[in-house]
Amino acid sequence: MLYVDSHAHIWLQDLPKVDNPRHPLSYDFSIEQYLDILKANDVEYAVIAAASPFGDYNDYTLDAIR
Repeated sequence: MLYVDSHAHIWLQDLPKVDNPRHPLSYDFSIEQYLDILKANDVEYAVIAAASPFGDYNDYTLDAIR
């Protein structure tokens, strides 16, 4: 069976954020952590969506998916 995670976010807590984000982040969830979880659960594909606390700052997400 093929497993796909259809909606995920990755982040580092020290990335630039919008003022008063709806979801304040007090920990990291890095691409490395995410890939470890995918591998441990035999997930072959994933869709990473930009996280709203960072507004238009998507550099980390773009670098990670490269």
